[in-house]
Amino acid sequence: MSEEINETQDGTMDAAEEKGEEVLEGEVVQEEELIEEELEEIEEDVEILKSKNQELRTALEEEKEQSGKYLKNWQYLQADFQNYKNAFKRPPDAGRNAAGERNAAVY
Repeated sequence: MSEEINETQDGTMDAAEEKGEEVLEGEVVQEEELIEEELEEIEEDVEILKSKNQELRTALEEEKEQSGKYLKNWQYLQADFQNYKNAFKRPPDAGRNAAGERNAAVY
């Protein structure tokens, strides 16, 4: 009788061990599924961020072009203003030759 009990206990233990392994495998499968879902969400977030990054880079390039245009126009205006100021610093007849005509080299 003691042999039957050992076998039953061994059999029960074997079944419990198998059941425990199945439970552990089930938990592992669930964890793997959760990890895969999280990975997919992260990949989606990465794609969204890449897209946003490209949009921002494009907008930055456009703003750089516009600021370059503003700088160029400002420099032209600054030069024009300096020329305007210099014109008033000259004596009134500095731009005329002996015949009273305007000297093109001065302007």
